[in-house]
This record gives sequence, structure tokens and C-alpha cells, in this order.
Amino acid sequence: MRLSLAVTVLLSLACSGPATRNEPPPPEAPPTETETQAVTVGDYEVHEWGLLRGVVGADALENGAIAPPVAPMPLTVDKPVLYFHASSATRLERVGVEAVGGTIREHWPSTAPGFPTRIAWEGLSLDPARAVAPGVCASPAFPTAEQAPCNALPAGERCESPELATVRANGATCVGEAPFLFYRSRTSTFTPPLRLTRRSDEAIEVVNAGEAPIPGFVVRIEHRNGRTRTLAVRPPAPGATLVIGRDYDTADLPPMPTADDEVSDMPVEGPDQLEAGRRAVRATMTELGLTETEIDAFLAAWDATLFGDGVEDRRGVDVDVLTADRTQLDGVFAPVHAILYFLPTRTCNQVARLSFDPPPREVHRALAVWIRVD
Repeated sequence: MRLSLAVTVLLSLACSGPATRNEPPPPEAPPTETETQAVTVGDYEVHEWGLLRGVVGADALENGAIAPPVAPMPLTVDKPVLYFHASSATRLERVGVEAVGGTIREHWPSTAPGFPTRIAWEGLSLDPARAVAPGVCASPAFPTAEQAPCNALPAGERCESPELATVRANGATCVGEAPFLFYRSRTSTFTPPLRLTRRSDEAIEVVNAGEAPIPGFVVRIEHRNGRTRTLAVRPPAPGATLVIGRDYDTADLPPMPTADDEVSDMPVEGPDQLEAGRRAVRATMTELGLTETEIDAFLAAWDATLFGDGVEDRRGVDVDVLTADRTQLDGVFAPVHAILYFLPTRTCNQVARLSFDPPPREVHRALAVWIRVD
């Protein structure tokens, strides 16, 4: 998303009668203060990633029960992280986030208690000579589960602040002494642009009900009997419908020399079966303007959750945390089907609005949407 300022001036002239041939033209009005005021753009960029998923009830953040997006539904925006890249020393007077139709559940560094609709960080400094690296921008310390904001969350709502050390992206510009800015919000007014229906033959019908093209790829993820497989295809155009089958041996993906991801120690099926999903995520996030280290941070946060098994259940079997509520048949997990894709850049403002003073030269947003379609 690029921030710009457009100024439109409407000039209306009213005449009481026809002008004579020798009548001089009326004098031009002097420029207004708004017309002459220049907008100063900061010499920096902002990169953001996050994951949207539905919530149902108080424990929805833990077990990820997601209703089909046929109507507005509550969504949680997980781990949105703002990385900064400055080319010259810059003072940020203000960085603001507004949760559209919802509240900010937690943010870091903390600026206010409670669950406000808007938050703002003020008086931040960017120094291109200070880039995030091991031992650099290592303070202030991230909150623990016993500290704010975690101790203010309702019972059953998972707190992400203690996990923030995993999403540092080397090479980003330090924001004062912090490696990034973080917030997590919840909205009840946003409807994802893709409508999803699982047919009787287990194919998934995907309708793009939005007005903007979906970037990159749409990834189908299937967990079946303890195994995970993925398939990536190009998304349907606005107003179009696409049916995604279960032909996991073919995927509409370009050849990529970096296909062998560092995140490859998956506990189910192995990286060869999951290559389509990971490669699609990398390709889409690259298309949206994020750096390799930022994409690595996204996968470090979400790879095992989206494509594999992330936590142990009582039987000692790893269970995907987004689908931990799936029913079991005779001790075997029933199939779980999900779709993963990224929002168009201009659609991100319907989830959370960002504001900057001074505005950056560019903002790149990569907000993924995970929808369960069982």
C-alpha cells in the first residue's frame, strides 16, 4: 500500500450577465495554504505480515474453530509485525494502528493498558546504521505470560507477546531499541474476499467475491489420518469461481532455486510433500514486497502450525494448533481441509488501518487468511 495525498480544487464562477468582448478575465484566486503545503515523505519503508483466522467463543484462539465466511464473522489478526527499513536517519513522530470494527488485544512495546480500538507509538527513531542482528536491538525485554498484556486477557485467550523473540528479522532497521512493532487485533466487521465450499467429492469451490485480484497463490491444506498435504494454484479473478481438487502431485508453481526451505524438519510426511505450500507462501510474500528474512520469520512463527503438527496432545501425538478441536474416529483424526491465501494490499485497510508521521515512501503488507472448510 502506498500512502499519497490528493488535493482537488473546485472553482466555480458565477456571472450576472454576458461578458463584454474587452472585459479582462477575472483574477485568479491566490493558492490556499492546503495547495501550497508540501507533504514530506520519510526516507523509509514499512513491511508487515500477519495471519487472520476466525474465532468462535472464548477458546477460539486456542482451537481455531472457523465458520465458513458466508457472512461477517469474528476474526483474530495474529502476530502482525511491522518491520522498518530506513535509508537515512528518521524520527517517527507517530505510528498508529486502528482495529477496524474491533479492538487491539495486545501490542508491543506497550503504550496503553486495556483493549483500545486505536494505539499509537510516538517519538520513535530509525537509524540505518543500526540493523537488527544477534545482540542488536535486544531490549526492552518481551513480556512474559505473567505480565501485561497477557495477565489482562480473558481466560482461554492465547497471548502472543512472550513468543515475539521468534519473529526478529535480521537486516530490518532498529526502531529505537526494538527490532519491530507488534499488535494483535480482533475484528467482527471484516468478511474475507474468498467464499469457500467443500463439495461432496471433497473438491473445494472458491469464489472471489471481492473487487481486487488475490496476490500470488491459493494453498489447499489437507490433514488426514495424521498426514498433511498441500496444493497451490493461481487464485480466481474477481467475480470468478475456481474448483480445487485433490491432485497433490501437481501444483501451479514456478521453478524456484530456493525451494529447499530451512524450515524442513516437519513431523508429518516431510518437506517433499509440503513443498507446494511453502513455496507458494514464499512466492506470494516475495511478490508483496517482503524480504527473505521477514518471510523466514513468518514461517518460523507459522510453518508447523499451518503445514504440520505443532503441539502434543494427551496421547503424545503432535496436534496442529489451528485444528486441535477436530473430531476423532476410532482414535484416528478425521480429515481437516483448509485454504490459505493472502489479502490484496488495498483490502488490508478493512482489517487494520496504519498511519505514519511522516508517511513512508512505501508500505508492503502481507496479511494471510487461514479458513477451515470442513
